[in-house]
Amino acid sequence: MNQLHRFTLLAGACLSLCSAAGAQTAVKPSGRAANKTQAAVAVAQPSAREVELMQRLDKLAAQVEQLKSQLAEVKQEQVRQAATPALAPVVAAPVAASQVAAGGAPAAVNGADNGAGAAAAEPATVLSGYGEINYNRYKDASRNQADVRRVVLGVQHRLDPKTKIVTELEVEHSVSSADDVGEVAIEQAYAERQINDRWALRAGLFLMPAGLLNENHEPTAYYGVERNFVETAIIPTTWREGGVQFVGDLGEGLTL
Repeated sequence: MNQLHRFTLLAGACLSLCSAAGAQTAVKPSGRAANKTQAAVAVAQPSAREVELMQRLDKLAAQVEQLKSQLAEVKQEQVRQAATPALAPVVAAPVAASQVAAGGAPAAVNGADNGAGAAAAEPATVLSGYGEINYNRYKDASRNQADVRRVVLGVQHRLDPKTKIVTELEVEHSVSSADDVGEVAIEQAYAERQINDRWALRAGLFLMPAGLLNENHEPTAYYGVERNFVETAIIPTTWREGGVQFVGDLGEGLTL
């Protein structure tokens, strides 16, 4: 009897446990359904953060489209420029600084040019000139005078990149006549052919490379009002001869 009672109690306990497990199992599906419903509501109604991100993506997409259109316009412009032949700009070549002498005139005109230098840096035709007006005041007032000592006009014309013609006309003391000390003379008239970058050959009438002032005799090339005695009396001033001359640059500041 005791064993039967124990068996009955054990069977009742098992039934109770099964009933409780069934009840829990029945409740779980309803919880899952509720979660699914909440997820559906969350998908249907995005958060404010998601809305902001979507707006930013839309703006970025619009900017990308704008950049694409601008890039297409740039490519079209490049194609048009490539199809149009470019016009080479015409620029006047400046006079090379090495061709300008101390008196402001091109060195080739006053005799200081040694034939070296790039010919392409010069214009085809060069006009030059300078003048000298002196006033002498002596202790003997009767000797005081003002004089247009000289006016020099020069023309240089380049026939081709290696050939040029140089002429120079000098007028001294304003007027030339039987009663005046004035003089009108062709100081230089020669043709020059460039052999290379450092050497050239001249033919015609040109200044001789003698002394300090014979070739470079502008007023700024010497001290004082008058040229010194050695360069005027012992060595003839503006000494010129006709013939053939070989000129060039020996380097280290030495010229021939």
